[in-house]
Amino acid sequence: MLDTTRLYFRLIGAQLRSRLQYKANLVIESFAQFLITFIDFAGVAVLFHQFPALQGWNLSEVAFLYGTSAVSFTLAQLVVRGFEQFDKYIQMGELDRVLVRPVSPFIQILGVELSLNRLGRLAQGLLVLAIGLGGVTIHWDFAKVGLFVMMLVAGAIIFVAVFIIGAVTTIWTVSTVEFTNIFTNGGNYLTSFPMSIYQEWFRNFFIFIVPLGFINFLPTLLILDKSGQSSLPSWLGWLTLPAALIFFGVALAIWNWGLRKYQSTGN
Repeated sequence: MLDTTRLYFRLIGAQLRSRLQYKANLVIESFAQFLITFIDFAGVAVLFHQFPALQGWNLSEVAFLYGTSAVSFTLAQLVVRGFEQFDKYIQMGELDRVLVRPVSPFIQILGVELSLNRLGRLAQGLLVLAIGLGGVTIHWDFAKVGLFVMMLVAGAIIFVAVFIIGAVTTIWTVSTVEFTNIFTNGGNYLTSFPMSIYQEWFRNFFIFIVPLGFINFLPTLLILDKSGQSSLPSWLGWLTLPAALIFFGVALAIWNWGLRKYQSTGN
């Protein structure tokens, strides 16, 4: 385990040194990511200019949801580039080469690239989160601080798990980029708003099957003292990290199962 972890950081270190050789390009890409994603939030702000509240949630509270989702999603994107491009491993037969190496295929794919250009998107998420925090009243204590940090970490873990499951499906379908985007980019957009605005069957699916609701909605109900905004028990918010770890474990099981079912492309 220690050797595997050391190898991962060596792979990431090599990628980091490579990207830093072109600092100007990195800065431009990051700034572009910042602008593009900030426009998304501008659209949300325009919506609230016409409608002051969305089922009891004001703009600052939605900005809090938007910011936490964006931060978690971007933290996941920083490290999952290999899984985002996994369909190319199938199409080009590169997965065969990965599998014959005496190193975990998971670590090899995870260490393909550190997407530093996503730092611009991370900055945008942090800025919107700061805007949200500036407009809400939170009675902070040690429990809420811990829950806030846990929420960001758990959210990143859940998004990573979604990327892994999406990558596995390409073993059979060769390319499922658009389908995967429904749960990755679509999941990020979905969790940018309170899940109470969605129909019950839809909300339950994205809480108990694909646990996107644990990314920020359920913990936020506790942090903002808005437990009355949901029919679900308020204590579910404390399960955000266990839910994330269970879902990640399921994703790893699906990953290993998919690799066992993979049939070589031959030559």
